[in-house]
Amino acid sequence: MRNVLRPATALVFTFLGFVCCSNSFATAIAAPVFAQPATRSPLAEASEQQLKQCLEIAKQGDVMRAFELAKQAKVQFASQRLFTVSYINTLLTIVDQEGAECDAKILNELISVVNLERQSSQYDGRQDAELGFHFMKSLGRLAKSTMSLNDRVSSKIRIFEGQVASNLSSNPGYPKNALEALGAPMVSMAQGYSIRHDQNAAFESLGKAVDVGFGDFEMILTDPLINRLENRGAIEELVDDLKIRYKKSVAKWSQTVVGEFKRFPFSFDLADIEGGRTTSTDFRGKVLVIDLWATWCPPCRKGIPHYIELQNKFVSDGVAVLGVSMDNPQDPVSAVGTVEQFAKEQKFNYPCAMGDESFSRQVPGKSALPTTLFLDQDGNVRYIARGYHDYSKIEAITKVLASESQPVRAGMPVGN
Repeated sequence: MRNVLRPATALVFTFLGFVCCSNSFATAIAAPVFAQPATRSPLAEASEQQLKQCLEIAKQGDVMRAFELAKQAKVQFASQRLFTVSYINTLLTIVDQEGAECDAKILNELISVVNLERQSSQYDGRQDAELGFHFMKSLGRLAKSTMSLNDRVSSKIRIFEGQVASNLSSNPGYPKNALEALGAPMVSMAQGYSIRHDQNAAFESLGKAVDVGFGDFEMILTDPLINRLENRGAIEELVDDLKIRYKKSVAKWSQTVVGEFKRFPFSFDLADIEGGRTTSTDFRGKVLVIDLWATWCPPCRKGIPHYIELQNKFVSDGVAVLGVSMDNPQDPVSAVGTVEQFAKEQKFNYPCAMGDESFSRQVPGKSALPTTLFLDQDGNVRYIARGYHDYSKIEAITKVLASESQPVRAGMPVGN
């Protein structure tokens, strides 16, 4: 029987053209940290085509032939800048094939490739930030795939993954508004040290993850790899300390991402769930937080309480919250009943409008849910948060914009 390639483990699912992002690291999925180059060299194009051919052969069931062809491509194209990353990802996709008998051979090949690259500085994130970032993402996939083969090997790869992330965090070429994409690799590094029972190194890695915006403390408490440390009391005490550290890092993060974001004007005129119209001019003079969500999107539903809390806390500070349902942008009227019922059940304390295609087209980048738009009092988008974000991050961005709209007292200097 011919085997069928299954997709690599993903944190997203799609519906009606939207990507539903199930964690806070959607930045790397919905809005790539590094844009794809407009043009590529003939050699780069040739290597990509050969690797695509490998995948097609694997889909037809001849995994070993696909593997051999990929290794031939490595000999021919190894000098190409991003080839190693493409090679690793191609072979990992083949490994994801159900019941592939040569998984161990392929994984051992990939381990050899990674060990070779560790001897050089080309992929370590210190110099070429783009290359380091893509290599780091490949290491994350490989670390998960090798757990079934040898958890000690997986721990080594996880630690390397986190080291690349740490180097990227201080690399001037890495965008500072995308630091939170480095959080998961740093947690992976903590998992690697936990497998080795190195508590000090694991805790240090978790601290680094928090410093770049990782805030899923429940994951830390329940993760089976981290709990291999077998010191529950120390882990709980660490989490208490990290929560305090997280608040400070989020405040710094919010200033950075708003400062580096290229603002743009945003206007809309949408039907609301009560039979009226909601327009951008209704909110002029206020900081507006727009939650793009859908009833069928689990992380969207998870985030609803954050916006209810935000509305309660900042309503007197010139801040407004607006929900925009993207349940069916092609035919928003058809979803009004579903959205209205959901809003009543969840006790929305802010207005909700029905998003349409013209609205979604104004949002740059890949369509992802949830997405939060933060608009200043002049109607300019000042930041876009893609994927689920916890309340601390949503509040921090809101505070930055709300502080800008506060009147300055006479005789007092503006700024620090």
